[in-house]
Amino acid sequence: MTKPIQPGAGVKPTSVVWLDNNVSEHVPQTGLGVALKTLLERRTLSLREIGQLSSVDHAYVHRLETGEKTNPSQDLVEKLLKVLKPGERDAALVMWLVDHADADPSLVEFVLQDPSISIDVFSAAAGVRHRGNARPDPATLIARIKKAFDDDEDD
Repeated sequence: MTKPIQPGAGVKPTSVVWLDNNVSEHVPQTGLGVALKTLLERRTLSLREIGQLSSVDHAYVHRLETGEKTNPSQDLVEKLLKVLKPGERDAALVMWLVDHADADPSLVEFVLQDPSISIDVFSAAAGVRHRGNARPDPATLIARIKKAFDDDEDD
């Protein structure tokens, strides 16, 4: 039996999706999926409950959460946000993720756990491109972006 990979361990989190004949395939989890899952857990709502309250099919919400679907309309996400009732920063983060499907899920997870990180710092960190396969862990990346923002304010 294999151990689950910890987010931020240099590997993108994945979700298991069951296909026909009980064969599973790992689908890369998206930043939006991580954000929706986190907000669902905070509200302690099931997929069926969020589906009923938002008038969005619960199976579609599950596909968004797992990364199987990646391009929801802003209208659909706004319906979900009305039910999830996140704070202003978290709602802005989710709306940003709708247009940026390539955002690093471990960075999204890290930012959602630290309310002191602004949407500006998050979006700057998420937009950083790295050479090769090496990426700094989310804490290091956020610290670098905050330092750059502080240096700009000093000038």
